[in-house]
Amino acid sequence: MYNENLLELHCIKKQDIIDEIIDCILNKKPIMFSKYGDGEYNNANRWRGHNCDGDSYTENFANALKESFIYVTSNGFNSYIGLWFDISLFYFWKSLVANNININTADYCTFYIMESDIKNVVFQRKLKMYQTIQQSSLKKYIICNRLLIKSKILFNATSLIHVPFQNWFDNYFDELIESVCHEIGDDPHPIIMTSCGMGAKVVIATLHKIYPGGLFFDIGSAVDFLCTKRDSRGWGYKYEDIYNVFSPILPDDWHDPKYEPLYIEAQQKLGLHV
Repeated sequence: MYNENLLELHCIKKQDIIDEIIDCILNKKPIMFSKYGDGEYNNANRWRGHNCDGDSYTENFANALKESFIYVTSNGFNSYIGLWFDISLFYFWKSLVANNININTADYCTFYIMESDIKNVVFQRKLKMYQTIQQSSLKKYIICNRLLIKSKILFNATSLIHVPFQNWFDNYFDELIESVCHEIGDDPHPIIMTSCGMGAKVVIATLHKIYPGGLFFDIGSAVDFLCTKRDSRGWGYKYEDIYNVFSPILPDDWHDPKYEPLYIEAQQKLGLHV
């Protein structure tokens, strides 16, 4: 799925922030990590149509995405952007901000488990990052579709806030923010993880204004395969592979039969483009 990283070829620094994420969690340090991929780019340019998950591009959505990028890049050194692997995308997003704004470009795949990760020591660092989130005493909130219910036990999360599979942004955004704030209350250092498509970037920017001490991680589809047995992105490995490498931190009831129906539904509703 992922081609050679053109950001590296053009000498644009792509930071490895795994250790930074771990440090921020352990020391309650605010951080933002948002991913802007080809879908966000196409939407921001107001292309007609939708992304690979069937999420429609709209003018309102486009403007909100651009505003979110400007906000994230303009609010502190500990704000990181994961950019899709195309140099033209970098220059587009860069054109939105002032020349003196430094874009902290991080690895787009920070939370993704790549086929190469499973075969080398990089995965052990990513596993440590996941485990640090899981074991953190900070309260964790995950914004995701309802098929990712196992992410709650994976991360030992306080609560899940569900969104529809597609096209929730224009009609449900304000209600979603209200629901998330209701769940978090006055917690000064919530960990907020988003797995809800293109709208996740706007969610992070909006919630950061309310919870500036929060830790925001746009994990995207990183745990789809592990939690639903549905390879929604074409990773190049089998479910058994990712289960085996994650098994040291998975609960004993990970394969409880009560989850069987969601695996069936995930085959019909996740990653239909693959």
